[in-house]
Amino acid sequence: MSDHGNPTALSQDDDAAALIAEFGPNDSAVPGDSDVPATTHVTTTVPTTGHGPSAGRRSHDDDDRVAVYAGWGYLAFLFAVFLGLALVAFGCDDDKADIADAGVSPATTETPAAAALEPAALLFSVDGDKVTLSGAVPDADTAAQLFELAEARYGVGNVVDELTIDDGLTLDGATVSVVGSTSEGDEQPEGLVADVVGAMGLEAGDFDVEFTEVETSAAEIEAAVSPGAVALKGKLPDQPSFDSLVTAAKGVWGEGNVDVSGLSIDDTTTLDGARIRVTGTVDAGDTRVNDFVAAVGATFDGGVEDAVQVDTGAEALARLEASLRERLAATPILFASGSADIDPQSDAILQQAAAAIVAAPGIAVEIVGHTDDQGADTANQALSDARANAVLARLVELGVDPARLSARGAGEAEPVAENTTDAGRAANRRIAFEFAGAAGG
Repeated sequence: MSDHGNPTALSQDDDAAALIAEFGPNDSAVPGDSDVPATTHVTTTVPTTGHGPSAGRRSHDDDDRVAVYAGWGYLAFLFAVFLGLALVAFGCDDDKADIADAGVSPATTETPAAAALEPAALLFSVDGDKVTLSGAVPDADTAAQLFELAEARYGVGNVVDELTIDDGLTLDGATVSVVGSTSEGDEQPEGLVADVVGAMGLEAGDFDVEFTEVETSAAEIEAAVSPGAVALKGKLPDQPSFDSLVTAAKGVWGEGNVDVSGLSIDDTTTLDGARIRVTGTVDAGDTRVNDFVAAVGATFDGGVEDAVQVDTGAEALARLEASLRERLAATPILFASGSADIDPQSDAILQQAAAAIVAAPGIAVEIVGHTDDQGADTANQALSDARANAVLARLVELGVDPARLSARGAGEAEPVAENTTDAGRAANRRIAFEFAGAAGG
């Protein structure tokens, strides 16, 4: 059927023409929306409702609503796309964050780091002259070095080793602390720390050592003498005083004749008021005790007790005579020619003779002068007598009791060698000392 003559049906062309007439050819379908084309042909069949010529056409309001709805739908579509993309991106970021929080790298796998070494902490416990080493060290070599340093400082037998080995430790940043107690003035604890820090690079830790005042007593030493030797016994406060006493004894009796096994160091003793007692038995004329007392007397200001017994028996006196005879033969007492004036260079041997006589207490001594056979007998007798008395006078000046001395001249009557040679005559010109009661006298 033809559309002509049907008032309820509008052709698409008529409908478009009506829209253009209403809004104009350049009006936008959605006011304000530049994205919608200005001339849009809408081909729509509108159902017929109502009656009359305008019943088959949509109203202008309906058309406006259709255009607006279309624009907002397009915007809603764009917003939905944008929102979807944003959610996808946000979800990926969350996944990456979750992976990072879990400590897992999506691309790589890291190897766990080795456990860090802890610095060692050592403890030295001091108890007077002994020290105990405790704590853990990285290896046995370190423990051995620590023990060696401690033993060098405290001495053999005074170090207790309680160190353990832990290979989880290091000496980097390691510390050494000291605790305990010792006597006032003891420098060993601080010295040991300095040794370890200097030799091994450790750090000094806590130092908690109590120093106590020590009650001291005066040192008492005994020197027990026997023929040709001495044994030292007792306690001295330190190494210097120990060495000084031993050196003095060796200077008198000789290197191999001094026994120090009974001598020790004790820091509770002091040289203030120190005493030394000399005991034993010596031959008459043995001056070594006197020499020793003179050497150490200044050190022992508390006094020196000479309790030595002197053997004045016949054999001992005979040994004394022989000893003086040997010394005078080697170093004779000299006089000016034909005179009783003693040569000054003979004074040293006279001092030795005086000391020997003093060391034979209570024994009478006769001083005998001798000459060679040159000259008249009477002149030689007088000369020998004068020289004997000159020696006696000098001995008295050197401290010998004059009551113990006598002098006589033998002239040329008692030669010890032939007077036919210069050497023989020189040997006959002599001074001799004869001790009363000596064997063979």
